[in-house]
Amino acid sequence: MWLHLLAAALWIGEILFVAFVVGPVGRGLPPRERAALFRETGRRALPLVWTAITVLVVTGVGNMYFLGITPDQLLRRHFYATGFGWMLAGKLLAAFGMFGHAAVHDFGYGRRSRRLRARLAQATPEERPALEDEYQRTRRGAAAVGRGNLWLAVIVLLFAAGLGVRT
Repeated sequence: MWLHLLAAALWIGEILFVAFVVGPVGRGLPPRERAALFRETGRRALPLVWTAITVLVVTGVGNMYFLGITPDQLLRRHFYATGFGWMLAGKLLAAFGMFGHAAVHDFGYGRRSRRLRARLAQATPEERPALEDEYQRTRRGAAAVGRGNLWLAVIVLLFAAGLGVRT
């Protein structure tokens, strides 16, 4: 359980750090410096975050095993009629939502953003306005997905606290 909590703290701490420190700092920077800040932050955080996600999945399965929750129980409707089952379902749904948001943010928007920056560096003056518009839409999309992940993290924590009360 302690390893699960440590991995959750690392991942959610990174989300909070980006949302409340890196994001506001980046908004005050010129576009090139802002891109460099987010690129470097992502480069350093990405391996830690995906390691934490892997640890969360492995320890989550292990924790359910040690609590005596079998895959068969997870497929039975009456399991979710209990307060514990309902809390676990909510936590799992929100956590899997976080995994999806993280993948879209890191591998979808992150890669698209890098490609657009490279294309902008080589663009002709006629190509630049359309590429800059696309880059701004990509940045806004990444920010929206990041905010969604922050809200899902809050939901996971609320359900996790409910699980702690019900075990």
